Amino acid sequence: MLAGILREHGLKVFTNPSGGNLPQGIASSVLSSVSVTGVLDADIAILEVDEGYGPKITKMLTPSTVLLLNIQIDQLNRYHEPDRVVRMLEEVASTATQSLVLNRDDNYLVDLDTRLGSGFTGSRAVSFFGASPELIGASAHGLASAERFGDATSGSGTPVAGGAAGSAEGTAGSGHRGRS
Repeated sequence: MLAGILREHGLKVFTNPSGGNLPQGIASSVLSSVSVTGVLDADIAILEVDEGYGPKITKMLTPSTVLLLNIQIDQLNRYHEPDRVVRMLEEVASTATQSLVLNRDDNYLVDLDTRLGSGFTGSRAVSFFGASPELIGASAHGLASAERFGDATSGSGTPVAGGAAGSAEGTAGSGHRGRS
């Protein structure tokens, strides 16, 4: 969706559309798109990266912007606890050189900028997006993400949403943590 939006705005976008979010899949996407001289003809790259490989990949590629959508319950099958996934994504987020975009509706991401500290946020733009209350209200089962156990509040003192979390669908650019 993001790649499509940027293309509509006239940018040449490189992405890994096949869903290959492991190193091999990303490399295959690059190899099929570069010229014989190794040049990638794109204004921007948007990569879906597996959270388990994210820390290594982002250190090699040094992203200017990191967008984190959510901590999904399905990730527990591979990593057994949301805190482990969060630590991986914190490491990925810390590699952003210019900006970090976070889902304000996700229990684990709502205060990630605070957890990264002023050394990070003082030199990078941080913005938030989230689902509108109307969208959440229209959803039969609400929005779900991994529960944040043992932590009654986020780093900002805002109560953490019990079981309600965002997805990629919603309104962008709210710029604040709290729900509207």
